[in-house]
Amino acid sequence: MIEVLNDVKRIEVKQDENPSIEVKKNVKRVEVFTGAASSLASLPDIIDLAFKSAYQNYYHEFTYTSGDLTLIEIWESASKVTKLFEKSFTYTTGNLTGLVTTDLLSSKTLSKTLTYDGSGNLQTITRFYS
Repeated sequence: MIEVLNDVKRIEVKQDENPSIEVKKNVKRVEVFTGAASSLASLPDIIDLAFKSAYQNYYHEFTYTSGDLTLIEIWESASKVTKLFEKSFTYTTGNLTGLVTTDLLSSKTLSKTLTYDGSGNLQTITRFYS
C-alpha cells in the first residue's frame, strides 16, 4: 500500500499477515519504522526498502570505475549537504561479488556476498546486517 499525506509518502509491506514494514519519507529524512517483527530476519529487508524509497525520492549520483557501477550515493538534495545512503559494488573477474548498503542516518549496514560456480552461475547470496 502506498499512501501520500501532505509531504509524507508511506509504503507498507505485509508478509503473510505477520510482520509489517513501514517506510516513511518526509522532507528532511527517511524514517524507518518496523511493526511487530518476529525476528531479526526482516531487518535486512528494512534497509533494502529504505534505500529503494530514498532512491526514488531524493537526489542520487552514480560512480563508475572501468565501466562498472561501483557506488550509488543518495543525498537529501542536490546541494549534497546531508548524505542519506551509500551502496557500493565490488566485482571479481567481471562478476558482481559484493554489495554494501549503508544507512548513514542510523549507521546500519547490509552486506551481501555473491558466489558463483565454475561456469559463472550465481550460487549463493550471503547477507550480513550490522
